[in-house]
Amino acid sequence: MFDVKSKEVSPNQEVNSTNIIAQSLTALRLFTLQTFQSEFPDSKNQFPDLDNKTSLSYGFLGNFPFINLGFSERIKIAKMQLAIRTYISNSLKTESGLSLSKYLVLARKSKKMPEGGKIASLSTSIRTIYKTIDRHAISLNLSEEMTNFYRKVYRGILDRVKAVNFLCCNYNGEDVYEKIFKTPPQGKVEIIQGAYTLHLRCLSVIDYARALHLLAANKTPTKEQIERSNSSIAFALFDKAHSCHHLSNIITVERNSRNLPFAGKQVDHFIHEEEHQYISQFTDPGCHLASWYLNDFGINTEKNLMAFEADLRIYREIYADYLAKQEVLCYYIEGKSLASVKHYVRSDNKENYNYQKTMREKLAKVLDTTIDLKLYPIYEKVFCEEFDRNLQNAIDAVESLDKKVDNRGVLVEMLTPLPMAAWPDVAKQAA
Repeated sequence: MFDVKSKEVSPNQEVNSTNIIAQSLTALRLFTLQTFQSEFPDSKNQFPDLDNKTSLSYGFLGNFPFINLGFSERIKIAKMQLAIRTYISNSLKTESGLSLSKYLVLARKSKKMPEGGKIASLSTSIRTIYKTIDRHAISLNLSEEMTNFYRKVYRGILDRVKAVNFLCCNYNGEDVYEKIFKTPPQGKVEIIQGAYTLHLRCLSVIDYARALHLLAANKTPTKEQIERSNSSIAFALFDKAHSCHHLSNIITVERNSRNLPFAGKQVDHFIHEEEHQYISQFTDPGCHLASWYLNDFGINTEKNLMAFEADLRIYREIYADYLAKQEVLCYYIEGKSLASVKHYVRSDNKENYNYQKTMREKLAKVLDTTIDLKLYPIYEKVFCEEFDRNLQNAIDAVESLDKKVDNRGVLVEMLTPLPMAAWPDVAKQAA
């Protein structure tokens, strides 16, 4: 955590303070760029000549097609997304003869795992899905840009469907665990096949802790990591820096130390985590680069502070806001109340999704551990005050839209392509 020291400032110290702020700004921008390019890999191709030393930053500029739609258009497009998603799920037939979606409904209502859950066949192709997208594109008068966006999204989803099916047909749970985490598990690992998610249920908390903390094969979870793992139920593997990064967007992991059957609430955990992986395919397309302030930062302390605040805000947008958006939608589709969602993700929650603590720890490694006194209020303003206000506004928007849209699935599809900050504007459209 940052060590903020209060002290009287002499003229020489003021110069040093300006230098520290300028150095912090430089380090923050490089780190934000790396984070941006990790979360949004296409940016490397989009901006190949990006100079890390210039005062460039990143943000949701709102100049992509989803921002400028009318509410009735949003409803129609959301229904299209839900129809294609349902079609893909229904094309997966289980050994019981039920589609995967119907099997999961049955399992959710059961006290024990129904038989015949393994996928027996996949009766669709990318060509069929492209035809479906093109048909909707004509009827909805979608732009070429948006049509291509959906082609890319559903191509990625179908690729995941095929990858999950291949792994389930050729490996058991222990094999998949070892393939991903480079060490055999200590306990049993049950494998559940979703539409585009491979769900690993770990009987051993040691195995779950190793997965949760992405430990190297020669590392053993610490006592603190075990304790944290015992308070966690399940998670989706997103880490693109992981050795099996090509599997990171299809793997979800559950702690099943009580050896419970895949039924009832355990299915809810699976649905929640699979929703994360679905949303991740719709990586906010509104992220673009924008110019900020002066290239010669380091001369004017006031302007540097303004730039530092702007950059922190953008880092929060591509990290905490994006993750909070996912949690709100995942809990909502799972059936949780919006009041409980707010409790889970707000900044003063120390047990669940403390994004502020994680952001501080990440930045403490990048910046000097002793942060200049002038920067500390900026962290509090951007990471806590603004985050909680934006989260409340987003949840208020979902509550308002919930009264206008009679299907949770449609509402989730509508909000999925949008950054969380845009949700209140959608609610105003519907008013």
